[in-house]
Amino acid sequence: MTTEEYVTLETAKYLKRAGFDIPCKRCFLINGLPACSGQEENHNHVTCNAYSRPTQGLAACWIREKFKTHIFTWYDSKEDYWTYGTIKVEKDSDPEFCVEVNAATCEKAMETGLQDVLYYKILPIVEYEKEATGN
Repeated sequence: MTTEEYVTLETAKYLKRAGFDIPCKRCFLINGLPACSGQEENHNHVTCNAYSRPTQGLAACWIREKFKTHIFTWYDSKEDYWTYGTIKVEKDSDPEFCVEVNAATCEKAMETGLQDVLYYKILPIVEYEKEATGN
């Protein structure tokens, strides 16, 4: 049976800093413990002391729609590991970079991709824009 993987605490923190605002049932409390609110809400709201915890799929979809960056994973059968890459969602785009993460599972490769894209590409832009506008 296939189950959805939820993002880790580190990824949830990056998503909050990047402006993730899609309501989720699951969250991490400020102390890092996972919780389920029973109803979908934006746990990343400024007045909420929690971090929204979306599935990896929802986080990747939000990044693709908001920042025009698609994160994908693939399996290297010769080396027996999973890795990820990214591509801008624009006409005639080539892959921007591919990283050999040597992950044991597709989900671990996707989690690494989410963290890397958020930390190295999205957060510098978001934080520069906040600083420039004084928010």
